[in-house]
Amino acid sequence: MRLFPMNVGQTRMRLVQAGVAFTAVALIAGCGSAYRSVVTSTTTSGPASVTTSYLAVVSAPSATANGVATLVDYSGDTIMAEANLGVLPYGFALDQSGSEGYTWNADNTLTSLPISTSSLETKNVEYSTMETTSGYETGFYAPTASGLWGADLKNSTADIYTSSPPTYKQSVPVAAVPVMVIGAGSSAERFYAVSQVADSNGYDCNNT
Repeated sequence: MRLFPMNVGQTRMRLVQAGVAFTAVALIAGCGSAYRSVVTSTTTSGPASVTTSYLAVVSAPSATANGVATLVDYSGDTIMAEANLGVLPYGFALDQSGSEGYTWNADNTLTSLPISTSSLETKNVEYSTMETTSGYETGFYAPTASGLWGADLKNSTADIYTSSPPTYKQSVPVAAVPVMVIGAGSSAERFYAVSQVADSNGYDCNNT
């Protein structure tokens, strides 16, 4: 009669031992030496930011139509502002600050326009009349303090415009067929005219 209880006790002991062994095996398997991949996030700096750049474009749809000034965000390839100008603009100049632009047009007018995304509108474009017998084709120079200078091909003069909008003030004789007027900054003491037909010195200049 004593054998059965002893067998039951031994059986229970073996079950307990088997449970402990199974738990140990499970723990060992869970903490095994098998490599587990680890995901590490990497923060990238991204591309460098693009500097905001504006491009001023002057165009004319036809020889008898008003011109158009367009301000383009060059870095973003977006039209920012537009304004109407005089008829058939055939020259464009910026002052040294880059904030004011000028065109000379086939209808013998000058236009001055703000180079700004917030101000470039047709209502803000100002007009004045060029010297009546002028023959501009190129070469306006626009310093910030000394007015607007233009090369007059017909009369071989450098014509000076002052005030706002630019108003004709006087003409300075230069070498024949001038194509450009340039100065050394807004406070230049001398301005120079580059001509197609040079005099004996090869150039001509006058004091301001």
